[in-house]
Amino acid sequence: MRKKNIVIEGAYGESNFGDDALLKVIYRELKDFLELKNYEVTICSKMTSLKYPVVDLCDEKVVTPKNNIDWTKVDSVIYGGGTQFYSFENEKSKLSIIKHYLTNPKELYSRLTRRQNESELEKHFVGVGIGPFEGKNKIEDFEYVLSDNKSLFVRDLVSYSYAEKLKLNNVKLYTDICFLENYSHLHRTRKFTKKVAIILRDWNHNSNNVRPQDLEHVVSQLLEKNIEVEYVLFGHDIQLEQELKARDLDYISYDLNLSSFDDFIKNLASYDLIVTSRYHGLIYGLLLGIPSIVINIEPKLS
Repeated sequence: MRKKNIVIEGAYGESNFGDDALLKVIYRELKDFLELKNYEVTICSKMTSLKYPVVDLCDEKVVTPKNNIDWTKVDSVIYGGGTQFYSFENEKSKLSIIKHYLTNPKELYSRLTRRQNESELEKHFVGVGIGPFEGKNKIEDFEYVLSDNKSLFVRDLVSYSYAEKLKLNNVKLYTDICFLENYSHLHRTRKFTKKVAIILRDWNHNSNNVRPQDLEHVVSQLLEKNIEVEYVLFGHDIQLEQELKARDLDYISYDLNLSSFDDFIKNLASYDLIVTSRYHGLIYGLLLGIPSIVINIEPKLS
């Protein structure tokens, strides 16, 4: 009897802490269940190669670059958390998208075969985010993916309202799947260190972004009280990193090539306060029992 082939899909493999955290949780929670049900599990990665060190997150043998997946042989898809359906104002033009696919025929073939087999796939959505839709694409443009689902668990009220707008089946309000983590042992060992983490990001989708210079006054007040301030980058935020270097400001970056996932978590646990414009900065502040302040730059932080 042929094993059923199930793909777990997300924005994995882009050196982003939040997406890696989602991968770690979804793989751990589903691995034993899917193997028991005789599924062949594949993690669909956005990587174009297998150089990304996923050993901290899942079994690297099941990770496959997105373009390598033969969608004609896939039976089921699990969308494993994160904002996967959205549209922003400054999206790529249609011409640039066409040029991209013409220079990447393997990716084009993968996308076309996926679209052709969409109606045949058994689809489950676990703790996903839907929206916003501020660009050319609207929620209706994603109906072909979201419809005919077996289960649709959304992580927030905004996502739920979009799902309701499309009158989708099987919609349930859930939460971010990273809340399945338990770091209570770090609560007990954490000592007050007079350290504050500021988690910012590159964000060019609207005018709400906050840069280091916008926080100069607040940071100065903290330093006057002998409170250490450290910037934390959750991904490859190139513009932000350049600004921090130019201002000679202390920062650390999430990078699995330099340290493990667990070591990064332990470092986060060392702060007394987290100020964040990253969604998973707030989630992990809560998980670690650290008071957190949100800088609201996008709807999912509202």
